[in-house]
Amino acid sequence: MAPSTPPGQSGLAVVRLSGPDAVPLVDRHFTPAGTLPAVRDMAGYTVAPGDFAGIDEVVVTVFLAPRSFTGEDVVEISCHGGPAVKRAILRRLLEDGAVLAEPGEFSRRAFLNGKIDLVQAEAIMNLIGSEANRQVGAAYQQLKGHLSERLKEISAMLYAEMAAVELILEFPDHEAHDEAFASLEKGIMAAASELSRLVATYERGRLIQEGARVVIYGEPNVGKSSLLNAFVGQNRAIVTDIPGTTRDTIEFHTEINGYKVILVDTAGVRETSDPIEKEGVRRSVEAVADADLLIFLFDSEPTPQDIADILAEKGKNKGIIVLFGKDDLRDEATLEKIMADFCRLDDVCEADISVLAYSALRAADQDRLAEAIGTFLERGAASGSELTVTSARHKLALDEAVRELEAAASDVRQGVTLDLVAVRLRVAAEKLSELTGDDVSESLVDTIFSAFCVGK
Repeated sequence: MAPSTPPGQSGLAVVRLSGPDAVPLVDRHFTPAGTLPAVRDMAGYTVAPGDFAGIDEVVVTVFLAPRSFTGEDVVEISCHGGPAVKRAILRRLLEDGAVLAEPGEFSRRAFLNGKIDLVQAEAIMNLIGSEANRQVGAAYQQLKGHLSERLKEISAMLYAEMAAVELILEFPDHEAHDEAFASLEKGIMAAASELSRLVATYERGRLIQEGARVVIYGEPNVGKSSLLNAFVGQNRAIVTDIPGTTRDTIEFHTEINGYKVILVDTAGVRETSDPIEKEGVRRSVEAVADADLLIFLFDSEPTPQDIADILAEKGKNKGIIVLFGKDDLRDEATLEKIMADFCRLDDVCEADISVLAYSALRAADQDRLAEAIGTFLERGAASGSELTVTSARHKLALDEAVRELEAAASDVRQGVTLDLVAVRLRVAAEKLSELTGDDVSESLVDTIFSAFCVGK
């Protein structure tokens, strides 16, 4: 038993009970309105208003096993959301023998009763924690079992190859021929290729699930904090004409094109003897290292080579947006010259970057910057029907399975004993079983469900 709605005051709250005693526990204290049936006589998926122990007017909903979220009898009490009301109802149920649920206990019971697998359980937590539409879409796809089904299909491919190995081992005189070994290698590599396709979606999935870290980088007093404030429409960062005002990273979460974006303002990077500013510079360097997209902001007129040097040092394996800031202070001819000079250097022009003129005083420039960030986020974006791996746990298991399969195919090709090939195939299959929970340790189950909120 646990509240399934957040703590604090609200219009309504829900107290959920699951288990064989859920119906009789609530039945003792619930008086239905009018001629409605008692809880013990209610059919599954029905509701009834009434009085709960003289505490509150409530609505009771009954879900009977096995057609419930947990696979057990479940009763939900919808009451008014005052903290005292919830406490009084919980106290009455505890006095009658109910036990408070641990974090994630309802979802854990659903998993143990075969209602969901581990991929779907993790998707529930991702849905609850979603901050952007893309997170919702990816989590819902996994909750519906699409990723689990694909993993089961690939597992079936592995079991077919394992059976082929056993057939050759059992009947070597008839089955141990070149065509059989070639078919075995081909089948193993086909499964490895399917898993590799899933692994390749992880970087996109990570951006969706964790959010893209977009770091504003530049020398002191070039307008980084003004950019952050203008872009988010709030005075989040202190702005002065004194260089080195920002001493720490400042983060703001927003949504662009359905993606979660963490916009990070950093301290200006320069040589300094001030220990506090020096720490700010160190944190700026760390933020750059963790960035998915870097916004290089200039207020001077950098040469193309200056930019090329910075890109070579800071921009490896990252998206890049170069902003010529404080553009309201330049005349059009100067800006055109800067842009023309910039594009004369092949190394810069061929880089995967966007170049924008920018002023924090022009609202249209915020839209242009958001569009450039959105373009980066959409690069290589999966179609709505393509599966996406969003969990580091999933990627690690898939990587290990791919390594085992590639090694197994190599062993077949080199004539290594098939006993070793069979072991590699079994290890790969076990890795896939760990993902869905078909073969998983109790400690991993505890770890996953301990991260859930109470009531779910």
